[in-house]
Amino acid sequence: MGDTVRGDTIRIDGTGKYDTVDVEEFRVNGTGKVSEDLYAGAASINGTGKVGGHADVGELDVDGTVKIEGNVRAETVEVDGTGKFGGDVAADELGGDGTVKIGGDASVDHLRADGTTKVGGNLDGHHVESDGTMKVGGSLVASDARFDGTGKVRGLTDVTELGVDGTGKFGDVNAETLTAKGSLRAEDVNARVFDLALDGDSEADSVRGTQIHVRRRESDSSLGSKLLNRGDPVFEVGVVEGETVELDATRAETVVGDGVTLGPDVNAETVYTDDLDAHDDATVGDVRPRDDY
Repeated sequence: MGDTVRGDTIRIDGTGKYDTVDVEEFRVNGTGKVSEDLYAGAASINGTGKVGGHADVGELDVDGTVKIEGNVRAETVEVDGTGKFGGDVAADELGGDGTVKIGGDASVDHLRADGTTKVGGNLDGHHVESDGTMKVGGSLVASDARFDGTGKVRGLTDVTELGVDGTGKFGDVNAETLTAKGSLRAEDVNARVFDLALDGDSEADSVRGTQIHVRRRESDSSLGSKLLNRGDPVFEVGVVEGETVELDATRAETVVGDGVTLGPDVNAETVYTDDLDAHDDATVGDVRPRDDY
């Protein structure tokens, strides 16, 4: 292990290199490298910073590029540019404007991302906001998560409020409310309220909830799809089960509900309900009593 530099402040104007740093303030204006661990009340990188080990800081402010090989623990992390973190990240707040890549798990109370964000492991947060592209290799657990652009979660998505405006791709989903505008692909979805406005082909293995509503979204992009002969978007689903089920633009194997309303662009193989309102142009196979399911 190399030497540890301690003190109130280290300022680098140009180029500087240290083994381990333990200071109140670590400021880089140029290029700074810490071969081992960084401990600081506040660290600011204006240019390029690299830490070979872990970083334990109060505030990390990056304007440029930072690469930290190990774990990061901080109260706040702000990245304007590129942040690459090889291990886990634990922070009260993390803001990214540009590119943020986390190799391990992320535990962030409030995550704001504008650009590209990748989490290799699990993401555990309270508020998650993404404007751009976010990919999570593991599970997502949060109070509310909003994806404006593209959101992909490989594992379980367990949130209270989940919103997608663009493209969402998920494994299993547990949510109080799932509101999606655009294209949605998921495995098994459990949501008290499921509201999908289609602007691209979508699919799910199953959707179960209390209120389920699927229809096409009127937008310039859907008009463009028609002009390009791509056809109208459709929701392909295995099982839909709820108390109130309102479907259009849907192909379903099984629909189950206390009350079921089917629009003209629905193809349902089997419907279990005692209260069916189906458009004349809807395609409905077998209709059976609700209790038969």
